[in-house]
Amino acid sequence: MTLTLQHPERLWIVAAIIAVAVVVLLWGYRKSPLRGLTKWAAIGSKLSALGLLVFCLTDPVWSQKQPKAGENAVVIVADNSASLKIAETVGGPSRADAMREALGKDAKSMPSWLEDLGRMFRVKTQMVDARLQSVPEFSKLDFAGGKSELERALQTLSSSGVGSRTAAVVLITDGNPTDLPSLTDSKASGVPVFPVLVGKDAPKPDLRIVEHSVTQTSFEDTPVTITASIAGTGNVDKEVTVSVLDEAGKVVTTEKLKLAKDNAAQVVRLKVPTTKPGVSFYRLTLQGSSPEITLANNERYIAVDRGAGPKRELYFYGRPNWEYKFMRRALEGDPEIQIPSLIRIAKREPKFEWRGRTGETSNPLFRGFGDQGVALPRSSVLDFQTQWKN
Repeated sequence: MTLTLQHPERLWIVAAIIAVAVVVLLWGYRKSPLRGLTKWAAIGSKLSALGLLVFCLTDPVWSQKQPKAGENAVVIVADNSASLKIAETVGGPSRADAMREALGKDAKSMPSWLEDLGRMFRVKTQMVDARLQSVPEFSKLDFAGGKSELERALQTLSSSGVGSRTAAVVLITDGNPTDLPSLTDSKASGVPVFPVLVGKDAPKPDLRIVEHSVTQTSFEDTPVTITASIAGTGNVDKEVTVSVLDEAGKVVTTEKLKLAKDNAAQVVRLKVPTTKPGVSFYRLTLQGSSPEITLANNERYIAVDRGAGPKRELYFYGRPNWEYKFMRRALEGDPEIQIPSLIRIAKREPKFEWRGRTGETSNPLFRGFGDQGVALPRSSVLDFQTQWKN
């Protein structure tokens, strides 16, 4: 509500009259028996009364902007993700129950605030989980969505042609989006977004796996390292067990730790022994010493691809050398590495004279191996040789 002057051009007349009144009052009270504060109070009262009367010459009115009924739209978006089924305390009501109570359990139990809003605006009801969809009423909420794509929903509202007739977007959620870092800065094409958070406190007690990663090498006989970030509420100084289970449900490795602070992530590393070649599946689980409000965030499934050995490395060189001999000898006992080799000498290269022992007819380059290789005559040219040993 604002004060509007219908005739602001008359303000100079008001100022002139007040100025004359000030001079007259000061002159009239010059010889008045009143003194001090009483005298100035009398002057101020008369001047105020005269000023209000003179101000009426500008025709002041109080004005208020009121939208035309049914002209603008208000979009109410309700979060339909499964996280709303979580209760803040063990055995207590869930956030989904609180949302149903506020939005109405069926079409006949529409809340009064929604009816009052419908008298002034065109109310559009929608729900969002993995996608945004329109619903006739909020009784369609089943809280079975696997995601909370709130940012995508707001972008859809901004590009769906709702346009300037949308007065506001009311987003009712538990504040756990899967694609939006902050709801307070959200806007849909300039339209104000008012997030309404369901729930007061963080659920307690609860443990969760924040994130995990897998580290492995190229060799099948080395262990796989699984790094997990663990956090929770209501489990300070309590023992927490982190385990890795194989496909048969057997515990492969276990680590225990204690959380030092609520919602502070702690890192734990678990080494899984040698796994079979190819793809293996594991389950990372988290278990506390007290009951939790939900176990849905206490496990992750992990796939490990170890490939199939042995590894084969091609050795290619332009002339025979002794380094190849010793490298072959060093790696011969490793079943995980095979070295197929290709040694080629061009026809125009100088001839080689293999200086072996007296009476030796085999190639001394392969001396020390069980298989003495190909016998080469003296003063011969090695055009092409391929050595493949499995």
